[in-house]
Amino acid sequence: MGLIQRTRSVDAEPCRPDIMPQLQLKDILDALGCEHKVVGEREPVVERALPIDVADENTITFCNKRGDSGRSLLCRTRAGVIITLRDHEETCRNRDDRIFILVDDPRLAFSRVLRRYFAKARSPGVHGTAVIGQNVSISPDAFVGPFCNIGDDVTIGEGSRLLGSVTVYDKVRIGRRVTVHAGAVIGTDGFGYSRDPEGRAEKFPQIGGVVIEDDVEIGSNACIARGALVDTTIGRGTKIDNLVHIAHNVQVGKDCLIIAHAQIAGSVRIGDRCWLAPSCTINTGVSIGDDAMVALGSVVVRDVEPGTFVAGNPARPTIRKL
Repeated sequence: MGLIQRTRSVDAEPCRPDIMPQLQLKDILDALGCEHKVVGEREPVVERALPIDVADENTITFCNKRGDSGRSLLCRTRAGVIITLRDHEETCRNRDDRIFILVDDPRLAFSRVLRRYFAKARSPGVHGTAVIGQNVSISPDAFVGPFCNIGDDVTIGEGSRLLGSVTVYDKVRIGRRVTVHAGAVIGTDGFGYSRDPEGRAEKFPQIGGVVIEDDVEIGSNACIARGALVDTTIGRGTKIDNLVHIAHNVQVGKDCLIIAHAQIAGSVRIGDRCWLAPSCTINTGVSIGDDAMVALGSVVVRDVEPGTFVAGNPARPTIRKL
């Protein structure tokens, strides 16, 4: 069994995303991770992050709106530091009472500032109410929250976080820096049955596992079934929203976004960087190519070519990316 540090107080303090240390401009620039241009000469002290329309002197915010709507927000805001589009440089130069940081993607740059200075790091360890099975390896840097249930032969990698009431069945491998939100279930039996001559359903044993690669995020009450004979796999960097169902034997590629209420039937193959909108349904055995997009509520019953946008019931191609 891996090193397991138990504690009852690791999550007692609530997260307060509206409070952060006092930041200088150089601290903010260090977190951006992208090319930028600063407009303004002030030396701000940033204590909070708020939406642009309610921000005040000691806050940082962002604006990614173009045209007149963006210019109007930039002219009215009281925020001390605003991350915005390069297109707005002229507007920004007309205000010498603020600091503007010009970038290509303000939302992305702002999110990096939030992650570095706002996101509360959970103390590693296993909460005292968690139930841990046999032959379990939990990294000393991982966090397992209250009332989690971890089955046998499970691996949880460095920096991963399992929040309250997560259930992980046997034979699940969770990589590094994975976040699993409250109530998610990983490794439950897939829905596999055969009918006998009298028409009664006989269970097909599900003896595979689940592999969750690095940097995956799984939303609350999502369910990922184990494979029947081979592992169900979720590729590196994929983000799965709340209430998503992923059936047995599914193979999801890297950096996919799978949004709430999506239903993915057994043995589906999803390529890299795919986007599956809310409440879409993917039929058994369908393959979806890299960079494909599935529209809201669509029902996919046949393979989707790479770079294709499909919509409707049954889903049909509407746009092909160049």
